[in-house]
Amino acid sequence: MGPERTFLHADPHLPLLSFISTQLSNKRVVTTDTVTSIATTTIVATMTFTNFLKFSSFTLLSLTLLHRFLPSLPLLSSLSHRHHPLLLLSFLSCTLLYLYLYARRRPLPVFLFDYSCYLPEPERRSSLEVCEYYGFRCPRLSHSTADFMRAIFLKSGLGDETYAPPYIFQEDYDAKFRYAVQEAEEGMFDAVSSLLSKTGIPTSAISVLIVACSMFSPVPSLSAFIVNHFNFDPSIKTYNLSGMGCSGGTMCCDLAAKILCSKPGYALIVVTENMSLNWYFGENARCSSPTASSASAPRPCS
Repeated sequence: MGPERTFLHADPHLPLLSFISTQLSNKRVVTTDTVTSIATTTIVATMTFTNFLKFSSFTLLSLTLLHRFLPSLPLLSSLSHRHHPLLLLSFLSCTLLYLYLYARRRPLPVFLFDYSCYLPEPERRSSLEVCEYYGFRCPRLSHSTADFMRAIFLKSGLGDETYAPPYIFQEDYDAKFRYAVQEAEEGMFDAVSSLLSKTGIPTSAISVLIVACSMFSPVPSLSAFIVNHFNFDPSIKTYNLSGMGCSGGTMCCDLAAKILCSKPGYALIVVTENMSLNWYFGENARCSSPTASSASAPRPCS
């Protein structure tokens, strides 16, 4: 699974008609092998304007009904007497304040702003022949284990357009921490840089950073790698989720949506996986199956 980058955005104070007419001609469609995403800035502005119209119409209707039935209600009729203009004004002010607070309590809409994936270099492409070469050359794997892993790989559904981590192409055939760091930095930095250049959003505007990686949790954290590399604002809120497998990306989106509903802004979601330190070199076939199926992890193209 390749690193995925997502922007979520919530903003209750977007410009209205002039902004909409300008952005209608600037919508970008990004098509990849696995996903099609549309920049939805215009949709956010349109829906915010619609909510504003609904609130204005409701307020106008309430005032009209109040004015229409004012003489028929004893309490309101007494308030409308010429000796109580301040009481009537206070009543109307409280009504408008209640309507405003009711509208403010409604949750803000949260939208996917843009999306980017990491595509490794062509020399990282891992075909069946490359995996066979690694299996038979690695001194820590017996020939029987290499044959078993080859059979699992053929049935895994992975083709010649998949990519392997940097560790596969090293000569020492030893899983080391620095290879895991290299794998994480290459994927995250490239995808985040691509996303920031596509959206044009400055790092100072991003208030939330969420990173999900199940099998690699270094210290400092992966979110600290990103914050230091791209010079994010020191006040940015960072979250690191692990141990949830492929569902980590969905959990990140849910967490970002809940945060943005209470505090509008931009949230950057980074979903990746790391395999450099998660290899099995023993003779147990059950333990060798995950290693064979993840030897060439698919990397979505951006």
